[in-house]
Amino acid sequence: MRFAAGWAAEAVLVGWSLEELFAVVEPFSRVDLQGAAWFVGDSEVTAVSAAAITLRTVSGATLRIYKKSLQ
Repeated sequence: MRFAAGWAAEAVLVGWSLEELFAVVEPFSRVDLQGAAWFVGDSEVTAVSAAAITLRTVSGATLRIYKKSLQ
């Protein structure tokens, strides 16, 4: 919910689709098919670009969720 309220509009503006952000696909174990927002969890979103969503985890590590390239 925090991602949707704070970052979803910016992500859409830079080219992420709602499906790329919020998709839920069975089986959920296929993480490559799920929307990026589901993996934010307790992390803090620090940046959104056309290529990636950057997170800072609770431990301070930086993670990026990369947008799939359409090839």
